[in-house]
Amino acid sequence: MEKLIKKICITAAIAALIAIGTFISHFGLGFASNIGNWGAVGDFFGGVLNPTFALLSLILIAYTLMQNKKALEQSEKAIEQGTKAIEQNEKALQVSNKELELTRNELANSSDALKEQASLLAVQSFETTFFNMLDLHNKLLSNIFYGDGKSYEIIIGWILRNLKLNSVNDQIVTPIKT
Repeated sequence: MEKLIKKICITAAIAALIAIGTFISHFGLGFASNIGNWGAVGDFFGGVLNPTFALLSLILIAYTLMQNKKALEQSEKAIEQGTKAIEQNEKALQVSNKELELTRNELANSSDALKEQASLLAVQSFETTFFNMLDLHNKLLSNIFYGDGKSYEIIIGWILRNLKLNSVNDQIVTPIKT
């Protein structure tokens, strides 16, 4: 654009110099003696330079219009690209939302499975404890003898061994014999 403006300015200056040169070569150099001659000089320069300057202005306006058209086309392309980018972003957002929903569902299912697993572990733990207590009860029952009075001695001996007491008298409560 700057080159075109420089060329047009140079062309306008050359046209003005040609008009002045032509005027001087035909009429000479000097001041006009009456006002009518001044009007003729003005008409000469206006008639020669005005069409030239108008043509150069028209060229500049046409060039400006072409530049505006190119800029408008580029803007339209940028708008189209922006619209496509927005559409792609919307599609990506929809996919992300679907994936997020699926993830939420999977986490909910996982939570439910973990709750079920925790309840099963609690039941298993209770059952294990219960069966260990039954096993201990059965072992204690198998060590108890009925009838000959030795069961009392066995129980006291077991208590003494496990509690590490020295004698029966170290206990706070002594059993009553019947």
